[in-house]
Amino acid sequence: MDKVSFEQHLSNKLSSFVNQNLVVACSTGVDSMALLRGLMNIWPHELITVAHVNHQKRIESNEEEKYIQDFCFKHNLKCYIEKLNYEGNDNFQEWARNKRYMFFEKVLTKTNSKILLTAHHADDNLETIIMRFIKSSNLLGYAGIKEISAHKNYQIVRPLLSISKKDIYEYMHSQEYHYFEDVSNESTIYTRNRIRKDIVPVIKKENPNWLKSLQDYSETLIYAGNILKNQVNLFIKDNVCVNNNIIKVDQNKFLELDDFMQKECLFTILFDYKLSKICIEEIIKQIKSSKTTIISNINNDLLFIKEYGYLLFTSHTEELNYYLEINQSGEYDLPDNRKIIVSEEFKNIIYFEPTKGKMCYNIQDLPIVIRTKKTGDKIKTKGGTKKVNDIMTNKKVSHIYRPHILVLENKDQEIIEILGFKK
Repeated sequence: MDKVSFEQHLSNKLSSFVNQNLVVACSTGVDSMALLRGLMNIWPHELITVAHVNHQKRIESNEEEKYIQDFCFKHNLKCYIEKLNYEGNDNFQEWARNKRYMFFEKVLTKTNSKILLTAHHADDNLETIIMRFIKSSNLLGYAGIKEISAHKNYQIVRPLLSISKKDIYEYMHSQEYHYFEDVSNESTIYTRNRIRKDIVPVIKKENPNWLKSLQDYSETLIYAGNILKNQVNLFIKDNVCVNNNIIKVDQNKFLELDDFMQKECLFTILFDYKLSKICIEEIIKQIKSSKTTIISNINNDLLFIKEYGYLLFTSHTEELNYYLEINQSGEYDLPDNRKIIVSEEFKNIIYFEPTKGKMCYNIQDLPIVIRTKKTGDKIKTKGGTKKVNDIMTNKKVSHIYRPHILVLENKDQEIIEILGFKK
């Protein structure tokens, strides 16, 4: 692609962001240098900021860092550098990506910019689609990379997404612009590199018009994915409630969905937990089980409870282990922003908040004890002695809250109140 065509394409793609600050993610490779060079020829330099990440994984990394610093100084561009020090055993690529975007977000904030430009191109998109086909994804995932995507309070814009790698090389060579080649792209350790070397050439050979086919495929799936997304969001709006980190779903309404929509809804509802497809399918299996009550630890972060016609999802909370002996009147703070007031006024009344419950108790019979409910606890009622757990079941108290229920014992260690629930 010649200089005029390349820069006209870039100008068209960025036409809606005129006079805005732009942050360019630049690795010094051919793609990002083409993006930066093209942008410099159509955009005021004072509105361009370069963000470079030195992964410190190759000998050339420091040379590339110095090059981009000198380049930006020469052309009067703002430049921010981030050095990464990887010492973990996790997936390096995922770790590095997270670190990069944390850095980019800091640069966006410092420069008061809402737009991050990346140099993803059509070949990247083809490789991504193939990777997601191999590893499995959802409908929008199979569609590949979006040209514009929203992230928190900024947008990621990929103006080169419909341009091939070949076009980028032609543009750079036609102007004799300098760039660096990343030798790690030749390594077959990474899945993407194997796809690039072994699969993509075959596709291009079979279909010389692959660029148009890729665009049609991606646009079709994005369109269908947005329709599906709207249906999922409609279900969530009508049947899902989120309160205090607890996600509550109407079980019957969920089961009315077909299998595909059930998966899509759960993927969306539990998006922050990053669950696998296998994990989602296991949750659905439990939802469809004939058991009316299920308490299941999905993983170290997520607790699933099926009860009373609802599906509940929440992060794990620590078990409450509380004990307080009260020997005199006064106001006492309890866990979870609760409190109890023991008063000698107004007929020796004990108040419990936030329910504003109260009971009469002879102050002379102190001490009383406030403690966490235990397995096997019982309380006397008008209908006879009952287990505390049975009372909680009759009152349909969620299993999420039961570990934090407090009971009040008299001096004879008899439970005389389930605080907030039963005297």
